[in-house]
Amino acid sequence: MTAAGATLRQAAARLLSQVNAGVEPHADVGPLISRDAKERCERLIQAGIDAGAQCLLDGRGVVVKGYEQGNFVGPTLLAKVKPHMECYEEEIFGPVLSCLEVGGGGMTACVKEGLCIGRPSGLLACMLLCTSGQLTSRAS
Repeated sequence: MTAAGATLRQAAARLLSQVNAGVEPHADVGPLISRDAKERCERLIQAGIDAGAQCLLDGRGVVVKGYEQGNFVGPTLLAKVKPHMECYEEEIFGPVLSCLEVGGGGMTACVKEGLCIGRPSGLLACMLLCTSGQLTSRAS
């Protein structure tokens, strides 16, 4: 894991303790909209893992005290995601960050290869872990 990957994992892991109902104090990550949305999110996480993505932080199976039947998925970090993977092609609509690792060109290489722009669901945000360990991000 790159230094940037380790930093992302640590930051996301801190959020696991702040998964709660949105009406509760200090809740940074609330429930998904429905049971179907939770199941879809968890299915896409698993599809990424099955296709070769590395799950650095797994938010599936989160249970919130007092809301045990809630539709919670905690922060999830998938690394080594490739553009052909379903977890990249489909909008997950959950607290999942899919990271692509690119060579020395960082964002330039990513855009040149069409990895971020032209994504079928539209670009909301893209985080890249370069082989140098540098973290690059872009949002639009």
